[in-house]
Amino acid sequence: MKTCPYCQMEVEETVTVCPQCGKELEEEPVVTEEELTETAEEAVEEVAEEEVPQEEAPKKKSVLGWILGGIAVIAVVIFALLFLKGGKPAAGGAYHINAHGYPSYSVYFKTNDAGETTYSYMDQDGETVTLSADQVAKLQETVVASCGDDELTNRELILFYQQSLYDFYNAYGSYASFMMDTSLALDEQLSLSEEGTTWQQDMLTGAFATYNRLYAMYHKAVADGYTLPEELQADLEQVPADMEAMAAQQGAENGDAYMETVFGPGVTVADYAEFLRVNYVAGSYASMLVEQEEVTLENLETFYEENTDYFTNYGVTKTDKNNVNVRHILISVEDTENEAAWTEAEAAANDLLAQWKQGQATEDSFAALANEHSADPGSNINGGLYEDVYPGQMVEAFNDWCFDEARQVGDTGVVETDYGYHVMYFSGEGDSIYWQEFAKEAYLSDRMSGLYSEAAEAVETVNYPEKVMILEGSFSPSVPTVEAEPDAEAETAAQ
Repeated sequence: MKTCPYCQMEVEETVTVCPQCGKELEEEPVVTEEELTETAEEAVEEVAEEEVPQEEAPKKKSVLGWILGGIAVIAVVIFALLFLKGGKPAAGGAYHINAHGYPSYSVYFKTNDAGETTYSYMDQDGETVTLSADQVAKLQETVVASCGDDELTNRELILFYQQSLYDFYNAYGSYASFMMDTSLALDEQLSLSEEGTTWQQDMLTGAFATYNRLYAMYHKAVADGYTLPEELQADLEQVPADMEAMAAQQGAENGDAYMETVFGPGVTVADYAEFLRVNYVAGSYASMLVEQEEVTLENLETFYEENTDYFTNYGVTKTDKNNVNVRHILISVEDTENEAAWTEAEAAANDLLAQWKQGQATEDSFAALANEHSADPGSNINGGLYEDVYPGQMVEAFNDWCFDEARQVGDTGVVETDYGYHVMYFSGEGDSIYWQEFAKEAYLSDRMSGLYSEAAEAVETVNYPEKVMILEGSFSPSVPTVEAEPDAEAETAAQ
């Protein structure tokens, strides 16, 4: 047997033309300028400098804290093979160069009122290519990755692909709209990666990385005889009923029909339940392993020193001061340019402090005044209390008052900030030191990522991106918008 260098299909040694992509196997791949976009050329040049096995599974590096590492480390080598194909798509396949000149795995589906579904995509020439229902059904059951004895089909891949996209939006929130054009499909725009990949390629890389690591941890859990906690098992058993309820709420015929509206044709409740089961087993098992680890102060100090830049970026300094609990009453100044308003606010703050001192002068009486007079919506219903305030959390004047070396329980005062005047009450120190708590959380997150990486390294994983098909229902394929050249005659006439 030998492997086609264009589509990676295994064929007999005597075969001279690949039955899948139609390429002659005796010839070297020929790439013309018409078949490659400028972005593809740059990616190929970068890849040409590296020697990496074509079927090597992308490894997701352990990162400090968890944030969609599959996007941070792009598997350029895998996609270089796809860039080199160019031209028309393989017969019956989904991979193609779209009208924007980018690699794409999208097949768009539309269902008419009669319930008939059509499948198509637009190629680099702007021509619509239609796939039959049988072709799509076959592609959905095509294996696109494996982890040990487990195999992942296109029908199952879409769950990981959608999870990759969800994780991206969850990580970046509203900032995501500044990073991608939400009016375009993911395969119609380049991402921020230096390799010149599209967002679709990045999300696909993330999906493969998640699958590889997740199933590797799942197999480790099964091998160790791990069983799900009862509450998680109960959640899984509830999934079919929950999906039926969602279907009724959304007007879908049943749970499976609802799944198709979310993930696309062919995805069932059983697929989704299995996806959740593997996630639950792998995740809870990894969490158990992390919780069993003893984290010492020496571990945290070493971790901090090795990742100083990370902590600095989050404004966390290694200050061995306990967090504090403090109450305050904010007398805000709405017109900050009005000097009289500042004078009035200062007087009101001092009057409140004097009123408190003339009364019971207890923490409870201060809390009552805060609920009645404070303009801070974040604390004027809990007696003005902020717990576990850490160094640097509050504005400078507020912070300096809280962490004064001479500060004692019951101390009061008036502090000026950009917000107005604060009547302060020091409730006491907390039990934790902030940098240590932050470092512990980051350390355990890093250990969790490390455990997944170790599990992935212990099992054979192979990805076949050239066989991927992504069914799209939210977008319609588009062509690039080209601005028309100004009409010279019209401009002259206007002048």
